[in-house]
Amino acid sequence: MKNKLIGMLSVAVIGFFILIVLFGMAFQELRVNGPVYKDIVQGKDLIADVLPPPEYIVETHLQVMLLKNKGQTWDEKEANLRRLENDFVVRHKVWSETLPAGELKNLIEKESYQPAEEYFRVLFSKVIPLYRRGNDVDAEQIIRDSLQPLYEKHRAKVDQIVKIQNEENSALETSSEMKIQFRSKVLVIAAGLGILLIFGGIIRTTWKFVTPVVATAKQMREIAEGNGDLTVRLPDDLPDEVG
Repeated sequence: MKNKLIGMLSVAVIGFFILIVLFGMAFQELRVNGPVYKDIVQGKDLIADVLPPPEYIVETHLQVMLLKNKGQTWDEKEANLRRLENDFVVRHKVWSETLPAGELKNLIEKESYQPAEEYFRVLFSKVIPLYRRGNDVDAEQIIRDSLQPLYEKHRAKVDQIVKIQNEENSALETSSEMKIQFRSKVLVIAAGLGILLIFGGIIRTTWKFVTPVVATAKQMREIAEGNGDLTVRLPDDLPDEVG
């Protein structure tokens, strides 16, 4: 009986230990800067590298610099620029509604948006009409004197946004990693305490239940074989089922 009980409890300890190991492996795989996290970040970085960012009017400014190139009608060129403006407005609305109040939201909502908004206004109200009328000289003058400074002002704010967001991301990753390390240690300690409690239960159960049964069985076996001491009194004052 003693060996069977120890065997059953040992299986429970091994099962508990395996569960902790599997949980720890999943925890490490899904944590910040873990394999899954890095794959997600890599995918987002790849998309950001191959697609022009709609919240940054760099593609719009490039298209403006190439307006004189042949190959498209003026209707097609303007339609393409209108699409870029719409993409910019849509993404600006998303970030304005989702970002928490603070410096970053102010940069997105106002400081980078206002020069870009003025850029599109001048582009569609002055530059495009001048090009359509064949007044390339005046159109290019406005691009140099108005659109280029507006673009540079917008770009300076975008660079500031990137800097702040990178700093916040780095701080968040560091904080998350510290929390994960702390909770991993807590998990290991809790697992260790759990195993100690299980082994403590084994020892306590063995001492209070198995040992008296084994001692009683031994004495009864000796009596049955004719070698027992009939004056020995079996314990009958135990407060449990054995007594």
